[in-house]
Amino acid sequence: MLVEAVLETRGPLAYATLILLLAVLPVLLLTGVASSFARPLIASYLLAILASAAVALIVTPALAVLLLSGSPRERRPSPLLRRAQRGFDRIAPWLTRRPRRVLAAVGVLVLAGLAVVPQLGSHRVLPALQDRDLLVQISSAPGTSLSEMNRITAAAGRELRGLTGVSDVNVHVGRALTSDQAVNVNSGEMWVRVAPSADLRTTTAAVERVVDGYPGLRHTLSTYPDDRLRAAEATPAHPLVVRVYGQDLQLLRTQAEQVRRVLSTVDGVRNAKTQTVIEEPTLQIQVDLTAAERYGIRPGDVRRAAATLLSGLPVGSLYEQQKIFDVVVWGAPATRHSLASVRDLLIDTADGGQVRLHDVADVRLAPYPTVITHNDVSRSLDVSADIGGRNLGAVLRDVRNRVEAMSFPLEYHAEVLADLNPQHGSLRRTLAVALAAAVAILLLLQAATSSWRTALLLFLTLPLAGAGGVLTAYLAGGIRSLGAMLGLLAVLGIAVRGNLLLVRGYQRLDEGAENDEYGGSRRELVLGVTRDRVPPTLLTALATAAAVLPFAVTGSVAGAEILHPLAVVALGALVTSTLLTLLVLPALYLRFADAAGRAGSAAPEPAAAAEPSTG
Repeated sequence: MLVEAVLETRGPLAYATLILLLAVLPVLLLTGVASSFARPLIASYLLAILASAAVALIVTPALAVLLLSGSPRERRPSPLLRRAQRGFDRIAPWLTRRPRRVLAAVGVLVLAGLAVVPQLGSHRVLPALQDRDLLVQISSAPGTSLSEMNRITAAAGRELRGLTGVSDVNVHVGRALTSDQAVNVNSGEMWVRVAPSADLRTTTAAVERVVDGYPGLRHTLSTYPDDRLRAAEATPAHPLVVRVYGQDLQLLRTQAEQVRRVLSTVDGVRNAKTQTVIEEPTLQIQVDLTAAERYGIRPGDVRRAAATLLSGLPVGSLYEQQKIFDVVVWGAPATRHSLASVRDLLIDTADGGQVRLHDVADVRLAPYPTVITHNDVSRSLDVSADIGGRNLGAVLRDVRNRVEAMSFPLEYHAEVLADLNPQHGSLRRTLAVALAAAVAILLLLQAATSSWRTALLLFLTLPLAGAGGVLTAYLAGGIRSLGAMLGLLAVLGIAVRGNLLLVRGYQRLDEGAENDEYGGSRRELVLGVTRDRVPPTLLTALATAAAVLPFAVTGSVAGAEILHPLAVVALGALVTSTLLTLLVLPALYLRFADAAGRAGSAAPEPAAAAEPSTG
């Protein structure tokens, strides 16, 4: 009898395992940093699926022979399961007699599943890491002085240190000499450490309010790991980018504007715009060659003297206890505190005299870029645009043809950088693999049930099992998060196995095999098989819920950034998958599946059956 039970479940479990292996293929195609998180998790999930199948088919039967061989055949179910079966006896027959009510329930599940649509583009795949070291990146208007930034950050630091839950605050302004940050003294970073005993969310909100209280100060608040993850997974904001190369910045802007006008004439290109160059007031000194010659001063002497007085000239080093200190010659603050004082700087002449700087050079404040982007020795500007109404490939071909037909000055050229947006190709690959996996899953369902109609019924109802998880995903950051996707996959595994076992039980009775226990009508046969599946289905759902409930209750704490959305989505999906398996699927099977459970057959309902089967 035990061998017969194993042989009956072997086929559905094998097909369900193959279906789950196919279902994770699109997740394996995630690109960028997300793949580094996803692949170990998916590998663990696949190993768990294979291990559970081996345990169900090999280990559990062996343990049953060893431990249950002398136990009585008749067992009294627990009070909880008895109540569940009595509730099934009241609801299921009522639903099977009212197919319209079942279709209405399916419509409700479909509407719940449509809640996934607004979540697709609004959330990140990677979780927000719950680190207690907060990073506040701040910047003021270009040209803000170092002393002013020091004053602002010192005031903000004092206010942040006074917050409940903040244990330490550190600030730096500008960048280090060899730093990889392209920022000036109008930018800075504030490191805020949250005390271990403080509530992270409440303290983070308080820090945000404090920084918001400084008008004109732009800022972003994150953790350092989260900031590094965002930088690593950064993707361009526009699908079309044309990069223009050249030397002179003003001429480069002119050429970039011409490219923008050409792009605007291409069908499918939307919102073409040239990259904005951020500028700040900069002191510029242009030597007057005629005046310098009149005073007997070489232009290089003027530039070196001005650079020494204004920027400093390293002349040596001091060594003290393995520390090195640079010795720099620099003008006194009184000689460089304003534009007038700079113009009055004295430049030595060849005959031992001195001349004022403004007598031999044009000294003025002029706007200049804070960051100069370049490739090798050429500066560059990007012209970006969105695409709508046409295929991306067709638009790129037209854009390349138009750009190649343009004429540029010597040493100036433009390139269409379509490869700046690898997400587009990745998305197409993922969709193609997802479509192929869906077709393969449908074929596996047909092979498992030997009926196209029944296979299609299972194929269309399986996504509805996760409808509850789609709704609860709003509480955990959206369905696109990695943890939420894993939660749906976990419940999908339970639903696939349960539904296949249930349908195979229906089909064995439809074929007239061992159905004497449940009565003569087809509806009673289906309800009898489903009633026997109530205890294992409920116990599986309750055991899974008990395993993930602690992570849902504790919230998104450090170390559980993936487990929390997984648990929240799994709990919601368990509710709809259990209701779908026990109440909706039997009624849909009676309404739409073949009476004999085989493709192309339409056998009448069996009037009698021989022997019961527990499915």
